[in-house]
Amino acid sequence: MKKFITFALIAAMMLTMLVANVSAAWDGTSVSASLKGEGTVASPYLVESAADLAYLAKSVNEGTTYEGKYITQTADIDLGGKAWKAIGDNTNSFMGIYDGKDHEIKNFTYTVINAFAGFFGCVKSTDANQAGILNLNLSGKVNAWEFAATSDTFVGGLAGKLEGKVGKNVVVANCVVDVDIDVTTPVVTDKKFVDVGGFGGWNAYVSIVNSEYKGDIKVVSDGRYLMVGGFLGITYNDIVIENSVFSGSVDINAKMAGMYATAGGFIGRRNGAANRSCLIKNSVCSGSVNAVSTGLAYASGFVAHAFNGNTRNLTIENCANTGKIHGETVTEGMNSYAGGMIGYENVGYVTVKNCVNKGEVTATGVNKTMSPGGILGVSNFADKTSKYDGNISTGKVAGWTNATAEIVTNSVDNADVAVVDAAIRTIADAQKATSSVTVNGAKYDFVSAAPVVPTPPTPSTPSNPSTGDVTSVIILALVAVSCGAVLTLKKTR
Repeated sequence: MKKFITFALIAAMMLTMLVANVSAAWDGTSVSASLKGEGTVASPYLVESAADLAYLAKSVNEGTTYEGKYITQTADIDLGGKAWKAIGDNTNSFMGIYDGKDHEIKNFTYTVINAFAGFFGCVKSTDANQAGILNLNLSGKVNAWEFAATSDTFVGGLAGKLEGKVGKNVVVANCVVDVDIDVTTPVVTDKKFVDVGGFGGWNAYVSIVNSEYKGDIKVVSDGRYLMVGGFLGITYNDIVIENSVFSGSVDINAKMAGMYATAGGFIGRRNGAANRSCLIKNSVCSGSVNAVSTGLAYASGFVAHAFNGNTRNLTIENCANTGKIHGETVTEGMNSYAGGMIGYENVGYVTVKNCVNKGEVTATGVNKTMSPGGILGVSNFADKTSKYDGNISTGKVAGWTNATAEIVTNSVDNADVAVVDAAIRTIADAQKATSSVTVNGAKYDFVSAAPVVPTPPTPSTPSNPSTGDVTSVIILALVAVSCGAVLTLKKTR
């Protein structure tokens, strides 16, 4: 009995300390005067409260870039549903490394839109330093009903724009974004682009690892082209997405004649220079995608539209789609394209291998037969440079390919469900391989979320107990022991 009481007292004391480590909800106005810390790996700037987070936003918007600086979140933060101003824009961008330490930022709300909309407006790397967003759980909503921007507009749950440099990709790792995005454009005829993504709207030189988007995206336009992705809206140049999951939904409608709707579970449209690459690997689409247009409609679990002959080296490998994919045009004579991995490609330099589709993939039009495919909807490139190898689908692998392009090999149509399920399990198991990421030479482990500093030049140092991270682990461990439980530190998605 005494032993039980002792454990109970310890648990109660530790739980009290744990509660003290949770930030109070933001009142919408409080802003700290500064952040603790020095911005180094050994002594990062600390975001301990919603007021600290508001200070970070304020300082970036006033011109502090935090380039090469390290920022650590030490507690869960509740933004209280109060109006949030995005952290940075294309002029005053965030250029540092934000480590959420597996903490949550919840009740984020963005209600007024400009050209760069999201929790972060714009995140950029420089020629000298990578920017990164790590180990963060973000939830909330972006309600972009009042559309004020007269230029192309970039909307993201995590960031409106992610822009790296050659060899300095912006890194997003071990993040879960559960932000609902609702965008309605005004009735305009300017034919600008609206790029929307759960992680980033407009993107170049970006690496996303071990992450998930689980929110719902809805976009309606009366006069703008739509480039929408569960992860990334439109992409340029070097892009990497690995060990990640799209489990949310994308539902878009381009209503004005001549506009097109492009919607992908991972990427809406893939653009880029001929010598740059895009890789999606060991990832799963379990969400739904729906693209409706008066013009052309493109829909896919992964990449809806691979665009033009300059876009080379697009590879989708060891990926699975189990979600419902639908493309629809409501205008006679127009086309809709839908595929589990690729909706439409006219680039001729695409590789899709060892991928699996179990989802329902459909494409409809007016008085016209469409050609959806479990892996590929349509490939319209008169050459043999694309390769679809070793793929399987419960329906047709490919909807249609150019008559001279014999690009589908070793693939299985109408595969047995048991075979498909086994292949999906293999892909899901492969997702467990990624355990860390390196940003600016500092290694971040996804279990402890603590950077391991490379030597030379700087030796690693113990975590500062004031951050609450070490304390929290000890608290949870003791509580688990007192209850006879087994503690698992790895984040559950």
